[in-house]
Amino acid sequence: MIQLRSATFKNFRSLRDVRIDFAFERPRTLTVIRAENAVGKTTLLTALTWALFGDGALPRRRSEYR
Repeated sequence: MIQLRSATFKNFRSLRDVRIDFAFERPRTLTVIRAENAVGKTTLLTALTWALFGDGALPRRRSEYR
């Protein structure tokens, strides 16, 4: 079983240098991403989706992303 423990995003749209540490040990096995509007939550999820599933998973063409 593969566990994603952290992810680092650099220069992906509005994410300049962001690191997310995911919860993976009991009793803390859920990672919640919350923040104010327009700070990059959806961008972070898009970047993670792209990293895991490739260009076909992007909601728009790859050329629209930095």
